[in-house]
Amino acid sequence: MDKGGQVGVCSCVKRGQRDEPWQWKVPTRVVKFLVKIETLRIEAIDSVAGSA
Repeated sequence: MDKGGQVGVCSCVKRGQRDEPWQWKVPTRVVKFLVKIETLRIEAIDSVAGSA
């Protein structure tokens, strides 16, 4: 899951900015933060779907 998130971030930046040198230097903590938010969002959706 971590790697998937990182690849997504890099490919988005690459498409948007044309090989900017900083695109591969996304701090790990930022990637982990985004992954954590995504995980929480998915868990929230699952819990709502389960209780519905």
